[in-house]
Amino acid sequence: MDNLLVEMKSISKTFPGVNALKNIDFSLNKNEIIGLVGENGAGKSTLMKILSGYFPKNTYSGKIYINGKEVNINSVIDAENNNIALIPQEICLVQELTIGENIYLNHEPNKLGLIDEEELYSSSIFHMEKLNLKLDPRIQVKNCSIAIQGLISIAKVLSRKIKILILDEPTAFLTEEEILVLFKILKNLKKEGISSIFISHKISEIFEICDRVSVMRDGEMIGTKNISDTNNEEIIEMMINRNLSNMYPKEFTEIGDTLFEIRNFSVKNAKTKRNMVNDVSFSVKKGEVVGIFGLVGSGRTELAMSIFGVVPKNLYSGDIFINDKKVEIRSPVNAIENKLGFITEDKHKFGLFLDFDVKFNISIANLDNIANLFVINDDREVRYTQELVNQLKIKIANLQSKVRQLSGGNQQKVILAKWLAKNLNVLILDEPTKGIDVGAKVEIYKLINELSDKKMAIILISSELTEILGMSDRILVMHRGFLKGELKREIATEANVLHLATGGLFENIN
Repeated sequence: MDNLLVEMKSISKTFPGVNALKNIDFSLNKNEIIGLVGENGAGKSTLMKILSGYFPKNTYSGKIYINGKEVNINSVIDAENNNIALIPQEICLVQELTIGENIYLNHEPNKLGLIDEEELYSSSIFHMEKLNLKLDPRIQVKNCSIAIQGLISIAKVLSRKIKILILDEPTAFLTEEEILVLFKILKNLKKEGISSIFISHKISEIFEICDRVSVMRDGEMIGTKNISDTNNEEIIEMMINRNLSNMYPKEFTEIGDTLFEIRNFSVKNAKTKRNMVNDVSFSVKKGEVVGIFGLVGSGRTELAMSIFGVVPKNLYSGDIFINDKKVEIRSPVNAIENKLGFITEDKHKFGLFLDFDVKFNISIANLDNIANLFVINDDREVRYTQELVNQLKIKIANLQSKVRQLSGGNQQKVILAKWLAKNLNVLILDEPTKGIDVGAKVEIYKLINELSDKKMAIILISSELTEILGMSDRILVMHRGFLKGELKREIATEANVLHLATGGLFENIN
């Protein structure tokens, strides 16, 4: 009991028509990093919003204890007074203010009733140094990368002497190198007496950074395990309540003739004019799933964007063939005209109209199917979009549901629905399961199977090596803009794919 820092007992909460949390018990120890996992809708965020004061005490039942003492947390300020802070996935900084001004926003040091700027910036440096942030605290936040802004968010809560840090999907927009930096920082903070609750869809991260992991499902706490006493498969099975004998339900279809091919593709950086992709050639056959794997900086996304016409034509060279016919793709419009689709990695920025409803998001790319003489046929639009919602099993209250309110998996399905209606020949999927839970991933994999059954040529780009190995018929491996090798599914292993991805020679693969 002396080691117990936070204890939430019998926490229950309802929303209209939904039991969001059902008699939850959760604890956090001193000097600990605990993982909190579960599918979208499991109740993780709701539970943490209670602990961090976003939901006042009169909206839920149960008790919270800090260091053995019962506390009432009715606001974010109450939470901060109890040394608790939540860092949400979306960056919540004032972009026009400086780093120092953001760190001390609403609790600025003052002298004679005026803000003491000298103290503000010197103290900011103290907190930044804890996170190895060697920047001028006087620069505006808008000039910092997403990764740096995430660390500034941590410095901001450290300035309030926080002891309980809640991180909601903190690695969602970070590179592999930036994730390693974050993990090192969290481990150092643990040594200084700051405990963390780490929410992530990436189970591998939980095993890398956490001491224990708590698993939620459908508003219930399924169990808590010491990391040393469990494994990846057990945690996922607790999350989805079924045996994980086939996480990647790859179905083998008859592969046809070559449908898509690129030859001698090179892509330049707009600023430096140096090649990000160097003389890459490959093909994809009807019904085939070709995976492209590479570490950060390998050029895989730049290759996909140039194929789809997002990159200006003067920045790339090479030829594209569809059904043995050379095609010119100078813009995404040209790509779509040639029945080529692209699901981008950043679905929020480029894939969806978040503040519009599901019907609008699906139909906007398919107006030719629902309009007569430039006038949308409302009945046809409803029938058309509802058929796709049913086909992809998109979980929504109705077609007027705002896309922003959907889970990550259902948002991804909305994007897929938009493209499925285009009767594509070729579909490029760039990180199609990024940021979505395990159950939704399996549904996306099944959709990939259905598309390959329809003889579509599919290019699957992913940073998850197990996903590439599990779903691809062939695997192309890139390193620093070069295609290092091609592996058939039968001989591809984690070891030999990583060997190529880190610059190893194809000839040295066993």
